[in-house]
Amino acid sequence: MLNTLALCRQQEAYHRQLAADAPLDNVRQIALIAAAAWALEADAIETQGTKEGGKLSKADAAIALEFRLEEEIEEQDRQPG
Repeated sequence: MLNTLALCRQQEAYHRQLAADAPLDNVRQIALIAAAAWALEADAIETQGTKEGGKLSKADAAIALEFRLEEEIEEQDRQPG
């Protein structure tokens, strides 16, 4: 089965949420590792598409943009002051 960009971003978000909700440190660490792996897979799919001259579908591009915006917001929330 080939992973789609949307699937990778969805799984990345799921694992990040799992990490955020996890009461146990080891569960949180594993979920963050999984999220990072899904992010790498999504990045590879994006890179492959641009190398081949292909473009994301409008739906995939919108989903990817949504995930990126959520990540930026989460990053801003984590920064002190």
